[in-house]
Amino acid sequence: MHPTYGTLEVRAADVQTHLDDSAALTALVQSLASALADRYDQGGTLPVIPSERIAENMALAARDGVYGSLIDFETGERVQTSTSLCRLAHRLLPSADELGCTDELRALNEP
Repeated sequence: MHPTYGTLEVRAADVQTHLDDSAALTALVQSLASALADRYDQGGTLPVIPSERIAENMALAARDGVYGSLIDFETGERVQTSTSLCRLAHRLLPSADELGCTDELRALNEP
């Protein structure tokens, strides 16, 4: 994030081979950015995540992709990546609805 310009950097994921997958990924990023911006605008704060958990999740994701597991930031427990992604998508539905990308975001819950 660039504090002066209000921009957010999103690293490019592996190339999506299907348009629906690209749309779902775009909906996820847009909805997350919108939800975080709304939270900030309302005076909300974000939790500070231990850098060790972030680093471990990066390594797990690089090694296992969506078929592996991640460390839950709040509990420290391992959770299937697909489960974690579905939970995030569910929490972002109000933002997706405002942006008009609910169907695309819901596609993350499909196999």
